[in-house]
Amino acid sequence: MQTKLCPKCGEVSPDNAKKCDCGHRFDSDEVQDDEGRRRSALAQWLGVGRLNVLAFSVTCGLFWGVGLFLITWWIIFFDGATGEPTLIARVYRGYNISPFGSLVGFGWGLIDGLVGGAVFSWLYNLLSQLSTMRRGS
Repeated sequence: MQTKLCPKCGEVSPDNAKKCDCGHRFDSDEVQDDEGRRRSALAQWLGVGRLNVLAFSVTCGLFWGVGLFLITWWIIFFDGATGEPTLIARVYRGYNISPFGSLVGFGWGLIDGLVGGAVFSWLYNLLSQLSTMRRGS
C-alpha cells in the first residue's frame, strides 16, 4: 500500500487521500482551515486565520489601559504627582498625572483599546475574506 507524507505536518496518509488531517491538500500547496476555507501561503506560514473580534478587542483594551495606568505610575514614581495636564489629557478627559488620573487613564485606555481592536480585527477579517474570494476560493 502506497502512502503520502504530508510536507506540512509530517503525518503519513493513504495514497488515495486528497488532504491530510492538518488541512494540507496533496493536489496543491494550499492548506484549508477547519471550516474548509483556503489560506494564503503567508497565512499558513504565520499560522494566521481569522481574528476573533471579541478576544482581540479585549486584549487591545487591557493592553492599552494597563499600559497607560503603569506609565502614569512610572511618572508619579520619578517626578511626583504633578496633576499637570498632558498631551494625552487633551484626548482623554479627566486624565492627569495623579493616582486618580491613572484610574481615569485606565478606563479611557480600556475603552479606546476595545474600540480600536474591534475595528482593526473586523477590518482585517473583511480584507482577508475579500482577498480569499478574489483568488477564487
